[in-house]
Amino acid sequence: MTQFEEAARMILASSRIIGFTGAGASTDSGVPDYRGIGQQYWTKYNMQDLTFQRFLANESSRKEYWRMEQEFYELVLSVAPNDVHYVLADLERRGKLLGVITQNVDGLHQKGGVSKEKVIEIHGTIFTVSCFQCFKKYSRQEIYERIKSGIEVPLCSFCHGLLKSDTISFGQPLIQEVSARSLALTLQSDLFLVVGSSLLVQPAAYLVAKAKEAGARVIIINFGATPYDYCADLLIYDNATQAMAKILYQLEILSQQPQ
Repeated sequence: MTQFEEAARMILASSRIIGFTGAGASTDSGVPDYRGIGQQYWTKYNMQDLTFQRFLANESSRKEYWRMEQEFYELVLSVAPNDVHYVLADLERRGKLLGVITQNVDGLHQKGGVSKEKVIEIHGTIFTVSCFQCFKKYSRQEIYERIKSGIEVPLCSFCHGLLKSDTISFGQPLIQEVSARSLALTLQSDLFLVVGSSLLVQPAAYLVAKAKEAGARVIIINFGATPYDYCADLLIYDNATQAMAKILYQLEILSQQPQ
């Protein structure tokens, strides 16, 4: 039995699957990874300027932040889902997907067909912007147009407070309600499917251990080893997109066999 058939059999035996996705789930769509494929994309920026603390404290850092955000938003608008996103959507259609917890901010799970209410964006989303002072939300497109018109650091049109994309920057705490929902769903899962995450970024990565402790089986699909490989019932060291396509192929074969 291949690893892909084994993964397919584990999926078919499960009814409460959590997909946990990292940057490797989106790199084949053209979204660069901070640490892996496409990381050279980020070298044009001073990463110290992109920390949450520098954003709050320094006007020049805010200019650098919005320069990066503007370029990254344009990139995200141009990309399309890949087989990672489509296979998770297929699991939802099969009635097996409890939810997707993603470290990505690109919205590709929703574009790929997973219901919006089933996606938890633990590191936020690039598609909305919030004011730190009055908490008003804006569409990212509106702020994009403002910056295109020549404004380097956009401010809230109501209270003139600082605006920031609803993505979690380095050093910025996660939103407590999002973290709590992620943990609650994780503890309900019977299969925790990690796809394209190095599981290095905390506190999100600890959800794998929590799933295992709660009795879920764990599949980890990643190019290389992770600190949580010891939790895995099945390890697949492979390209995330290719691995998910092979698993879907096996799912379709097994689904056609007489029970």
